[in-house]
Amino acid sequence: MIGLSCKHVLWCVDCDLKRNEIRSLNRFKRYYGLKIFNLVQLDYVGDDLFIIRLFKETAFESKYPTGRANDVEWSKDWETLNRAQYVIDTSTLECEKAMASISFNACANRTDYAYLIFVESKFDEGRGNMILSPMWKDYYKHWEDGSLVVFKFLEKSWTIKIEKNSEVCSLGKGIVEFFRDAGITDGDFLVAFRETEEKPDCLRVCIYNNADHGMDFVIGLTEPVPHKWTKSFFKIVYEDAYSRGLFMVPFMVNEFYMWKLKQIKLLSVGGLGWGVRYRPFPGYIYNLEEMLMYYKLKPKETIIFTLNETDVLYGRVYQCNGAEIDYQSRAKHEHDHNADEWIWSFEERTNSGGDEEQSFDDEMAVDDDAGNLLEFTTCLTGGNVDKKTHGLFIPQTIQPSCGVWKRTQKIKFITEKGVWDIGITNTEERPRFSAGWNKFIRDNGYKAGQMLNFRLVEHDDYADFIISKV
Repeated sequence: MIGLSCKHVLWCVDCDLKRNEIRSLNRFKRYYGLKIFNLVQLDYVGDDLFIIRLFKETAFESKYPTGRANDVEWSKDWETLNRAQYVIDTSTLECEKAMASISFNACANRTDYAYLIFVESKFDEGRGNMILSPMWKDYYKHWEDGSLVVFKFLEKSWTIKIEKNSEVCSLGKGIVEFFRDAGITDGDFLVAFRETEEKPDCLRVCIYNNADHGMDFVIGLTEPVPHKWTKSFFKIVYEDAYSRGLFMVPFMVNEFYMWKLKQIKLLSVGGLGWGVRYRPFPGYIYNLEEMLMYYKLKPKETIIFTLNETDVLYGRVYQCNGAEIDYQSRAKHEHDHNADEWIWSFEERTNSGGDEEQSFDDEMAVDDDAGNLLEFTTCLTGGNVDKKTHGLFIPQTIQPSCGVWKRTQKIKFITEKGVWDIGITNTEERPRFSAGWNKFIRDNGYKAGQMLNFRLVEHDDYADFIISKV
């Protein structure tokens, strides 16, 4: 048996290690409404426990159900509240087909899109049509009154008749059936792309449900972000990513979190940082060529990006087989393209004992080319995570610009889960992390045997350690 933990709900399921299969997932899939093209991130933290995050086919992290997980019979109220589809046909999970649809629904790194917001009051159900805004002009200038346009959503398609009068263009006969079959409701967004330039009458559409982008706090450009707030999305690496060095931000992320994306200054992947830039319209992050080449990212691999209250965007990379890449090996060696790179196993590395002393080789602490960045990597011991002692000793090679660590030094730990204030103390004249360490370990669920990378970034009156698992 293994445990799947998702937003404070723990699921105990069977695992067949010989066949590398996780079984008895029917209730888990039904509860979260998982369907084809959804993405599940499983993060192993030791002791046969996985932390789970779920993503819609739109590349946006899912809203999680509010019903009771121990319900055997699903009430109508619960079904209405979560509006989930409870059936998944695993026989249709063909890798190439799935990747193609996920790539599209992750916004496909294209800028030639148009969108509409479905508002019931603006929809003339009697006539069965909806007027298109001027944003669609590049599309409907190729259409004539009475012409037919095909909308494709996932693996289905609908034929829509165009009604055009002077400069006003409407979606006519067939649009009612499309809205009904695709499950579009009041407040939902519909984003459309031309399938190819040669077929201007064939559009791929992506639907963002109103329930998915509901805000969990009041948004404002100067609004403070709640502590440990995070929002994640995924992107698929495409063929010419190396040369373009950009990813389109999924539509709903760009629409509602533009204010946060404007604050991002650094992308952290595998414990290393790269400067990253963001362009609000049409909404993409760029300057990523160096990172993509450094880790030798391959087409159809997945990057999960996470925003939090800091100015750092975090990225984690997964192979097509679902395993997270080995960042150090990717950076140093050329691999067999068919090799699997697993960076975790069910057997956790552990060390017994109390407050073990640490020792660092010179190679463990590295001075970055930028001149003001230092980093070190260490393996957590039992004493580091037993919640009874102070934290790690700081290597002698990791020094602040003032030359010495002081008890009054302001330190912040930053991970993809949030920010923690950490104190400094001295044990036998050796500096180490102190107040706040145990809370930091507990909140992040770190275990003995895990490798962590600490990257120092100094500011005028405080210092950050950007921390990532290795």
